[in-house]
Amino acid sequence: MRVGKDMQFFGARANLAKALLYAINGGRDENSGAQVAPALPPLDGDVLDYDEVVARFDTMMEWLAATYVNALKWFCNWCVDSERLVASPVARIPRADENEGAAKFA
Repeated sequence: MRVGKDMQFFGARANLAKALLYAINGGRDENSGAQVAPALPPLDGDVLDYDEVVARFDTMMEWLAATYVNALKWFCNWCVDSERLVASPVARIPRADENEGAAKFA
């Protein structure tokens, strides 16, 4: 199996096209209408101004990067906490069904 060709490393992906759509729609999802990103007034009109779209896209990218970093921090902390839980003495206490087997042979 070739790395990067036949397999893919773990990694989150950001949907940049969706971020651009959120920038144009004012942070609302086009299907549900739910506000999922920072609220901006939606762009109106038949023709979009490039500079305005890029400025809004930059705002969405900052929000998306901050959201990604916060999710990654949470996930890393969760992994560390779960390792501590497994390594703690409390985690080594046998379950109730294991105690019955131990009582038979005591």
